[in-house]
Amino acid sequence: MDSTIDITEENYMETTVIFSGAEKQISSYDFKGGKVTAIFGGAEIDLTNCYLSKENNVINIVAVCGGLTLVVPHDWNVRSELVTIMGGFEDKAATKNRDAYIDPAAEIVLKGTLVMGGVEIKRG
Repeated sequence: MDSTIDITEENYMETTVIFSGAEKQISSYDFKGGKVTAIFGGAEIDLTNCYLSKENNVINIVAVCGGLTLVVPHDWNVRSELVTIMGGFEDKAATKNRDAYIDPAAEIVLKGTLVMGGVEIKRG
């Protein structure tokens, strides 16, 4: 990953990394989701300063031999509808602390395809 972190205020994010890396920190009072494409690269996106929109909150992900790390607030409900082909999805917080409070109303849905790629969820 690059040593610089891109800090932005946006309600809908779009990130593309091809043979490279990116680190973003996003702030939003009405975060709606976005689109992330990682091809032979990786991205780390910190959403801990975001509040979810009342609308559908979806992040569309395409990862081909690449990966994405999402850092989300501790109480977000992350639902994966990802299709994985020789890839993987892991919610680190769900595996470590099963007693943590998750707000069912604060749901973000991950959709897309991972081909020899991965998505990791961390809680901030």
